[in-house]
Amino acid sequence: MTDLADTQISTMVVTEDVNVDDEAFKDLMSRYVGAMGLETVKKQFSANVFMSGAGPLGIEIAKNMVLSGCKSFTMHDNKKINVTDLAGQFFIEPKDLKNKADATRIETCLMRLQQLNAYVRCKDAPLEAIPLTEEAMEKEPWCF
Repeated sequence: MTDLADTQISTMVVTEDVNVDDEAFKDLMSRYVGAMGLETVKKQFSANVFMSGAGPLGIEIAKNMVLSGCKSFTMHDNKKINVTDLAGQFFIEPKDLKNKADATRIETCLMRLQQLNAYVRCKDAPLEAIPLTEEAMEKEPWCF
């Protein structure tokens, strides 16, 4: 990602963990807690989520995960943006094709994902292919 995007994202990220027992947070999330239950919300807000693929379906799932909340959301996608992304990937705009022609899909939409929920730490995974073994996933740079 560019330095500018890193700066914009880092200023939006909450530096403390969400305290689901805090009365202000309970008030803010009262309907969600009422529907899901406090224990479920506690588990969800302590989850670190990793997802690969920022195509139309992937970005819809990512949007829902970030909106509903989790501790951190890491997304992987090493495909470059192209004109076909405009048909279903709603975080990529026509101006991105001109301004960020060599950018990947996740580099293009990560800041827009982060803007959905300041309580979630959104970050991108390395641009290389995902390792296929559990041992390799536990090594740098994949051990989130």
